[in-house]
Amino acid sequence: MPVQPAHRLFATAKLTVGSGGPAIQNAFTLSNFSGPTDNPTVYQAVTNFLEDVYGNLVAHMSDAVDFAAINFNNVSNQEVSGDLDWNTLTTGSNVNQILPLGVAFLVLFRTGISRHVGKKYFGGFCENNIADSIWDGTIVTDMAAAALAARTSWSDPNGVSFAPVVIDRATQTPRGIVGHQVQIIPAYQRRRRQGAGI
Repeated sequence: MPVQPAHRLFATAKLTVGSGGPAIQNAFTLSNFSGPTDNPTVYQAVTNFLEDVYGNLVAHMSDAVDFAAINFNNVSNQEVSGDLDWNTLTTGSNVNQILPLGVAFLVLFRTGISRHVGKKYFGGFCENNIADSIWDGTIVTDMAAAALAARTSWSDPNGVSFAPVVIDRATQTPRGIVGHQVQIIPAYQRRRRQGAGI
């Protein structure tokens, strides 16, 4: 079924540590703000969007991290794609010791409305990415670029516009993202651990 105006899309970037190992996942909510478009075109455009985000980070990610799949879910019409392949990203390229899976780089996405903030916990980084208990300046710069890509609107090849949004949990209203903030102090995602992970 085609993607229609006002449809809300849920794209999950799925990474794993080792073959079939624990998952490191981040979900991105996108809203269609213009017209109808076909699923294959949207799938490809969403994949390009996520590669723009993670392409800034791949050099910092452990070479044990695999870019496993992208899952696409149109929550407005209950249509799920299953797992799609990444275009070009395959593994991280950092050969240093990987950090514990719970250690994450937290990014806040602000909507301009009090208490309506999106959060993303990026993981799979290495010990050399931290200096004096904070994230190293190079990864901070690259994470800022990734965060900007993660909140930037884009159009698919059919000219249909999509925008990353934060969902108001009380009303299910999509809120536009007006800014981001990278947290230089490492965060911890408790659910993301050996044998589990998210």
